[in-house]
Amino acid sequence: MAIGGRASGPFGSSGVSGESPVPVALLVATLFGAAVSTLVAPTAGAGVGTCPVNVNYDFIVDAWAPSNPPNGVRSPIELRKNGDVCSPGPWTGAVYEWVGVYNNTGSGGGAISQVGWTLTSGKGYCRFWYWDNGSGGNSGVNYSRCGQDGAGDVRLYKVEDTLVSGTHRYSVWDCGTSGWSTCGNSLDQGPTVANLNPNEASAVTESPFGVNCLQIIMGGSNHPTVYGGGLGDIKQQAAYNGAWTSHSLDYRPAACQHYDSGVHNDVKLTTHDDRN
Repeated sequence: MAIGGRASGPFGSSGVSGESPVPVALLVATLFGAAVSTLVAPTAGAGVGTCPVNVNYDFIVDAWAPSNPPNGVRSPIELRKNGDVCSPGPWTGAVYEWVGVYNNTGSGGGAISQVGWTLTSGKGYCRFWYWDNGSGGNSGVNYSRCGQDGAGDVRLYKVEDTLVSGTHRYSVWDCGTSGWSTCGNSLDQGPTVANLNPNEASAVTESPFGVNCLQIIMGGSNHPTVYGGGLGDIKQQAAYNGAWTSHSLDYRPAACQHYDSGVHNDVKLTTHDDRN
């Protein structure tokens, strides 16, 4: 839910040079609100043009919405190096694949902590992370490992309530490629748990210009992006230092008819674009 190059977040109301703000209500309504109708897309060509002024978020989501704030979410995510994003204009083109926790309620909408893969115009395929505490503070979009990972590479990503110098924070982690016991240090300490107060934890494929099918998300029908899979299931943590277990997930399809999911259950999500 981050926009490439933005200092404020997907729900934020301020941007950086060359970027435009997005009102809080826009993302809340389009991502996690009522379903929107399927839209007919233009045919993909050699590039998808310049990013438009208006942002139209689209998402494929497997969401866990417990009665109490979720403590964390984790999943292996497989990188697919295809897709296409719009050229920088009012916005920087990007698509994202991530796990994270967030608050999309009216009182707390905007708070998020997320980590995963991105294809971003001018940067290519990178790891990214981002957080917004919902109270005016955010990390900015952080990029790393740009161009270092190949198609089909899998990394283990998680967001977890972590005690940092006596304060609970939703820290973001890259646990590498072999197992969850080798997480090492977090990528970022993250926002405080008290400020974020999330109501959902999800695996998400996101396109900020997706509702009109402008951008092409990563993954094809034969080689999709995979959350879960061989290195472990999508799992959540219900309480601090608690067990990582699988829960019932709410699948939410995208509006764009080209964005699809071959598998969406409580432990695995695959996403792709049928134009790849």
